[in-house]
Amino acid sequence: MLYPFDIKNICAHLTLTSTEFHQQYSVFSLDETQLERCLLRNRPDCPFRANRQCQIYPSRPIRCRLYPLGRYFETDQITYLIAGQDCLGFESGKKQTIAEWLEQQDITKFDQLTKDWNNFLIRLKEDEQRGGKMFRVIFRKVFYDFDDQLIQKYRQQLRPETSLAEFMGNLYELFEMLTTHAPRFEQAGPRGSQ
Repeated sequence: MLYPFDIKNICAHLTLTSTEFHQQYSVFSLDETQLERCLLRNRPDCPFRANRQCQIYPSRPIRCRLYPLGRYFETDQITYLIAGQDCLGFESGKKQTIAEWLEQQDITKFDQLTKDWNNFLIRLKEDEQRGGKMFRVIFRKVFYDFDDQLIQKYRQQLRPETSLAEFMGNLYELFEMLTTHAPRFEQAGPRGSQ
């Protein structure tokens, strides 16, 4: 599963738009809350692996950075656990703490972004609009197809995006702005004249 900022990092690394990225590398699936989530097409193999090396290593997604660890969120707390024993690193004989691993993999700089995203998704579970078609379209466009011309136009009207935190802040603000008006669009019918 990819975070929006994972996609942003990969797109910057490969000089792709989010649309081009999705055409080549992703699939979408509904989660248990009926929100579309973006997944990397990594079956049977990761598309970014060649000659046994990651071709996007500096911009690899959070889940790749974490492996073989997994994590879960409780309120504003992240708990790490060993998710897989089949990692070749276990055979190296090298011992490290989880904190050392996280620092080595450069994960801690993403902690606040991942906490914010997960807290945002938790809040969305309670949103009664969540099941509406327009709500789902806005969610996907804003958070996953953020280079769409209309979304890009709105983003440019917000604060400058010189960091991933500002990028995500703009997406949250844009999503809030657009979903505030979504009920009117859905009630307007097929013409959507507003």
